[in-house]
Order: sequence, then C-alpha cells, then structure tokens
Amino acid sequence: MNKSQEAELFDTHCQVLDYDDFPTGLPIDDGWYTILDTVCYHIKNRINVIHWGYNHTEDAKINCNVRIIKLNRQSYGGHLTLEFDVNWTASPSNETKKSVEDRLTELQNLVETWSERTCELSGRPGQKFVSIDDEHISRILDSNVAKALNFVDESYHYEKH
Repeated sequence: MNKSQEAELFDTHCQVLDYDDFPTGLPIDDGWYTILDTVCYHIKNRINVIHWGYNHTEDAKINCNVRIIKLNRQSYGGHLTLEFDVNWTASPSNETKKSVEDRLTELQNLVETWSERTCELSGRPGQKFVSIDDEHISRILDSNVAKALNFVDESYHYEKH
C-alpha cells in the first residue's frame, strides 16, 4: 500500500491499527484501502463502544478494545483475511464474550467476501485472474488491470493446460 494511504489509516484508526503490529507496513495493495478503512471504522464505532444490555449504567458497562493484529492476502483465491486481538476493560460474561466473537467472525467473513469481489489494485469490482507467465499466481483484479498485467481469466488459463 502506498505510504500516504497507509499513514492515514494508522492515524485515523490508531486504536484499531497499531504500527507495532505491522513494522514493515500493511501487506495489501491500494485497492483494498476502502475495505480496511471501513472495517476499522466499524470496529471503532460498532464493536469497541457497544452497550451490553438495556439496564446497564455507564459505570457498569463493559467495553472491549479490538485491534487488527494480522492481515493476510491469501495467495490461492486472493481474498483478505484478518486476525484480531480483544482486550476487555473488565471480565465479560460468557454471553458478552460470545457476542463479540460472533461479531468478529461475521466481520471476517464479510471482509473475505468483499475482497473476493474487489480489485486489489484499483478498488473497482473484480474477479479472479491468473498470470499467463506463472500458473501459481492468482489475484482479484478488474479486467483492465488484469489485461495490463498479462493476467487471464481463470477458466481460460485452465483450458490452455
């Protein structure tokens, strides 16, 4: 990812993304900036500050702090996977803990699905293409980017072999 977009993500979402977890930078391309920005915003505003029940006072509320600690672009299939670290301000009930775990699992599934449909380089809708030159490289690209990089539709590639 280009350094200005990366710095913006770290600055805007410092409670979700920590430089220390990514010392060599974010291992994704520019096209997935919007996905990561949206996921961080969602964590910050919908998971980290959730109200746990109707009758809780502000003092009795248990908050969690969720951070993204790992990003992986899967080489086969090309989708993005996330790993989280959850820190609680107090000991949660099993129900509360399960609720956060379920929300994070759904968020992981959404990111994988969204990234499977978004070009890694342009951010436009994409599909899986494979390199003409190296059969082991598959990426999610839009057709114009794929053509410029000498990638072909996955079905075309398999017909040739």
